[in-house]
Amino acid sequence: MILVFALIAFMAGTAAIFHFQLQRQLGHYAIQDIETVEGLMSLTPQGALKVNEDYHNHPESKEVLERFLEVRSPAGLLLFRNERLGNQTLGGPPSAGEGVGGARKDRSGCRMEHRFSW
Repeated sequence: MILVFALIAFMAGTAAIFHFQLQRQLGHYAIQDIETVEGLMSLTPQGALKVNEDYHNHPESKEVLERFLEVRSPAGLLLFRNERLGNQTLGGPPSAGEGVGGARKDRSGCRMEHRFSW
């Protein structure tokens, strides 16, 4: 009976460690992905937001990164939506207080807020 409890405690501990490690890794991957996308963003001469997605060596490699991207102003105005997302939305305009504490400034000094969902 003691062996059964020890085995259950070991399995619960292992599952908890895996859960927290995977959660931390997902956070790191999301931040890396945001940094990548921020580096691909630029403004056109007309002032529209553009994301340069033609940096791939082969056309097929563009499909590997199944990235859904939507950029909104703090007021909720849609600034950019990539082709892969189509007419779908990633949650709509930001809610009151969304991104508080998670905002930072990009290279140009603009305030950036990130929305994660998994």
